[in-house]
Amino acid sequence: MAERQQWFGEKICDICGCEIKGVLYDACRRDVPEWATMCSRCYCTYGSAIGWGSGQKYEEDEDGEFYLVAGGEPEENDSAKVDQDISVNDILRMFFKS
Repeated sequence: MAERQQWFGEKICDICGCEIKGVLYDACRRDVPEWATMCSRCYCTYGSAIGWGSGQKYEEDEDGEFYLVAGGEPEENDSAKVDQDISVNDILRMFFKS
């Protein structure tokens, strides 16, 4: 089993400046040729895709640490899975923050 990849960067959205909770995106922007750390709301507007070479999606665990859940390096003999759509849970988190 592969080791879980933890996010060690800032937990602040590069676009709106909010503290990121729940889901963090490290992805290419669709409006400019740059990468950014994004909250779910900004990813919906500015994010491009999640996949190897495009961007990564991290989810927060109960201890407040973020771990990679999509967009990591594909395993050998495995087709690269690309998750371009934001999940329903991500959208609900944006509007119903606890």
